[in-house]
Amino acid sequence: TALGVGGVATTRPSSSFSPSSSPSGGPSRAPNTPTNTPTISPTSPPSQSPTGTPTQRNLMPDVYGGANPYFVQPHFQQFVEETRANDMNADAFASQYNELLNRSTGYWIDTRAKADSVEFQEMLQKAAAQNELVTLVVYSENVSYETCDFEQEYRPYIDAISNSVKLYPSLYVAFVVEPNALPSLATNSGMNGCSSAATRDTYTKGIPYAVSTLSGLRRSIYLDAGHGGWLGWNNGVKDMLDLVQDMDIIHLLRGFSINVSAYNPLGDPCPDDTDGAYCSTDSSHVCCNDPCGLLAGGNSANNEHNYARILRSKSKSILDWEPFMLIDTSRNGNPSARDNCANWCNIRDAKLGLPPTSSTLDDEVMDAYFWVKPPGVSDGCSELLPEGIGKDEFYSSNDICPSFNDMCASSDSIGSTAGDPFSPEAGQLFTSQLRMLMGQGDPFPGYCQKNGAWYDVFWEGDLFSNPREGYEVCTNFCNEYAGQGFVGMTVKYNLGQCKCYFDDNTLPNPIPSGASSASDRISVGPVTNGSGDSGEECFPNLNYYPSKREMV
Repeated sequence: TALGVGGVATTRPSSSFSPSSSPSGGPSRAPNTPTNTPTISPTSPPSQSPTGTPTQRNLMPDVYGGANPYFVQPHFQQFVEETRANDMNADAFASQYNELLNRSTGYWIDTRAKADSVEFQEMLQKAAAQNELVTLVVYSENVSYETCDFEQEYRPYIDAISNSVKLYPSLYVAFVVEPNALPSLATNSGMNGCSSAATRDTYTKGIPYAVSTLSGLRRSIYLDAGHGGWLGWNNGVKDMLDLVQDMDIIHLLRGFSINVSAYNPLGDPCPDDTDGAYCSTDSSHVCCNDPCGLLAGGNSANNEHNYARILRSKSKSILDWEPFMLIDTSRNGNPSARDNCANWCNIRDAKLGLPPTSSTLDDEVMDAYFWVKPPGVSDGCSELLPEGIGKDEFYSSNDICPSFNDMCASSDSIGSTAGDPFSPEAGQLFTSQLRMLMGQGDPFPGYCQKNGAWYDVFWEGDLFSNPREGYEVCTNFCNEYAGQGFVGMTVKYNLGQCKCYFDDNTLPNPIPSGASSASDRISVGPVTNGSGDSGEECFPNLNYYPSKREMV
C-alpha cells in the first residue's frame, strides 16, 4: 500500500471558483476569449482633468482586454497535478482540480538565476508559439537585498529579463513591477536586509530603469500600488504618487497592480464615486460592506474596487494621468477570512477569488482580475518547517525556519495553532494552502482521520536516527494492515513511534507483538500533522477509499 505526504488547501464547498458572495452587477466588457488573431483594444479617449485641461492620454496597450488567450504556466499545472496525486479527496474535488489546470497565473522572477533559467526561456518560447499573453512579475527583493547596489545587482537583473523577452518580439507580455516596493517606501516601512536609505536609492533608480527597459510594443506595465488597507490611510496614496511623479515614468505605464499577494476583499465599486466619500452618505449600499472595519477609522478604501477608484482619482489630480488597474484575485474569495485584517501570512480561511478575466465590474477603471500570485505559494514560513526541500537546503521536520517572520505566527496564519501543517518558506509551494483555497478547508490536508472515532495501534522502538528512517519503518509496519480500514499513519520521530489509523472502529486482530493491546487514542474530528505534537508528521494512505476497501 502506497503512503504519501499530505498536501495543500482552502475552504470552498462549491465546485465553482467564484466567491460565495460574488459582487453584484454585470460586467460591460466581453471577457478575454481565445482567438488566433492578436489584437490590442483601443485606449480610452482623453478626459478632462480637474483644472479643465485634457488629462494625459494613456497610450499603453490593454493586453488583457485583447484577443490573446492567457498563458497557463506549466510549472503551476505540475504543482496542481502533484497536489491531486497526493490528495485522498481528489475524486470529490475533480472539477476544481480540472479548473485549476486551466488557470493562468503570474510567473515570478525573483532572482537573476530565474531570469537566466532554462525554465524561463522555455516558458516564453511556448507562450510565443501559442500566441498567448504571459504575465511576468518583476520582484527583485532577493536580488537587491544582497548588496542594495543598483549597478552591480539590479541593472543586470533587469537586463537579463529584458534580453530574454526580446528574443520573442511577437510575444504579448504584462509586467507587474516590484510588488510592495513603492508602498513600503511611501510609508517609510523600509525593507529587510539593507538600510532604508540604501534600499530607497536602489528602488528609486531601479524602478524607472526597469520600466523604461521593459516597455515596448505588445507590452503593458503595471507598477505595484499595494492595497487599500495599506495606502488608504491619511496621505498614503499621495506619498506614493509623489514618488511616481519624481520617476517620470507614467508615459510608459498602463497603470497599477493592486492587492498582489494580499487578501483584501474585491467588493463592489461605489457608483460615481471618485473621492471615497460615498459611504459617508449612503452606508447601506453594497459597496460599503466593510469586513475589515476600515471606514470607521477613516479609510475609504474598504474594498479593492473603491481603492482603485481613489487611486485613479488622485492620479488625475496629482499626475494629470488616468491609470488602469489590475487586481490580484487569487486568494480574496472569502472577505471575512481574517479576524484581524492586518494579518497577511498564509491566511487559514482564505478562498480562491474570481478567476482571471478582463470582464470586470468597473470597466472604466479596471483592465482585469488576475491571479498574479499563484495559489498555493507560501507567504512565509512558520517557526518550524515541514520536512522537504527549502530554498537552499533540505529541511528535516521541526527544523527552525531561518527567515521566520512573527506575522506568520498570527492567529489567522496556517501553522500557528496545534494541528495545522507547518508552512514552508516564502515563495515555496505549499500544497496544504492550495487545497484549502480550493475548498477542502477543515480538515487540513495531510490528515490521517476524517470525522468519526478512529482507533489506532502504535509500534514503539528505538528513536529513529532521521525522518527518512522513521517513514520507512512506519510504512512497513502499517502496511501490514492494508485491507483492514487502514487510512494513514503518523510518525513521531523523537519517540521512535508509529501510529496506524483505521476508520472502522476496530483494531486489527490479532494485534502484533510490539503494538499496544488497547487503543492509544480515540479521536473525533480531523487530525492534521498527527496530533500537532513536536516531531510528529502525518501521512495518508493514498490507496485507501472506503468504497474500495475489499480491493485494497
